[in-house]
Amino acid sequence: MNVADIRTGIANALSSITTLRVYTSVPDSPQVPCAVIYPDTVQYGQAFSGEANVRMTIQVLTASVNTQAGQAELDGFCADSGSTSIPAKIEANPTLGGAAVSASVTEMRNYGVMGDTTRYYSAELVVDVYAT
Repeated sequence: MNVADIRTGIANALSSITTLRVYTSVPDSPQVPCAVIYPDTVQYGQAFSGEANVRMTIQVLTASVNTQAGQAELDGFCADSGSTSIPAKIEANPTLGGAAVSASVTEMRNYGVMGDTTRYYSAELVVDVYAT
């Protein structure tokens, strides 16, 4: 199991969302709309076959300057279907190009506005990954 490979697999799964920038490391100054992929937790050896349970977070940021447009865009990224749906892109490639046994978006959390000087609409999508 390699966390970097899982991040890359998620990024590749999201690459067909042409309006979304995807970061596999936390950027100093994100360009929105974007998705930032980072590990949340890793539980090693969770199955008899030695699989690890890796919980990844995809933090999605959109502009909040025009609140209706930013929120609508965020809603599209978090929806369970549609051309900009992050969960649908993960569902379409659950092995993340061979980096995982399976992966699925299991939760959305922390939906709202964040930031001090630059404000964004933001939500976190939790991806549960089983990998060997």
